[in-house]
Amino acid sequence: MIDETHRDEDFSERRISHWTVGVSTFERCRFDNVRADVAELGVGSAPTVFRDCSFDGSGFARTSLDQVRFERCTFRNVVMRDWIAPYGDFVDCIFGGEFPGLTVFGSSPERSNEVAGNDFRDAVMLGGGFRAGVDLSLQQLPIDLRHVFISDPAVTLPAALTVVRTWGDQAERVSAESVLLVLDEDYRGGQPQLLLCPAAQDAIDEAANARLLEMVRKLVTRGSG
Repeated sequence: MIDETHRDEDFSERRISHWTVGVSTFERCRFDNVRADVAELGVGSAPTVFRDCSFDGSGFARTSLDQVRFERCTFRNVVMRDWIAPYGDFVDCIFGGEFPGLTVFGSSPERSNEVAGNDFRDAVMLGGGFRAGVDLSLQQLPIDLRHVFISDPAVTLPAALTVVRTWGDQAERVSAESVLLVLDEDYRGGQPQLLLCPAAQDAIDEAANARLLEMVRKLVTRGSG
């Protein structure tokens, strides 16, 4: 779907192997319960815009986002993997369901992205987060307990690293420290607030993540975060 304009159309229930969209505009369109092995959204030299569209109940096994803008779109009860959006705008959208690896950027080397007014409360985005200047005070963040909002990384991250480095279990210590160091890179790269939501590759990661989440949550609750 390249260089197309669609309004008030229903594309629901489709089964797609490879879906490519670019330089197009969709207004009040439905993409509910769509299944795609690969979804490439926003290819081409100009942005693709989805305005007042719904993707409820859909599942994308692999998602590539380039120049794409979503305004007042809904993604309820979805499974969408590997969302990494270095050039994406998200304004007043609703996210709910499984978004493993969802990473939203506030800017790219070429431009600033608009990320504001989004509702992530029902989203699970383990292994993802926010980078490059997303103002998290303008979003509603996930309420799932595997996510912890860190409002003051300059205080919280050093305190958390100090605690982790005292852990006796070396494997868990290394796992948790690597998570914190990635967050520190995000903070130093221009992300003023952070969302801790680590993914687990094995049982060691799961144990380390559980300890890390509990510890950081306590730091934040005490006023350190």
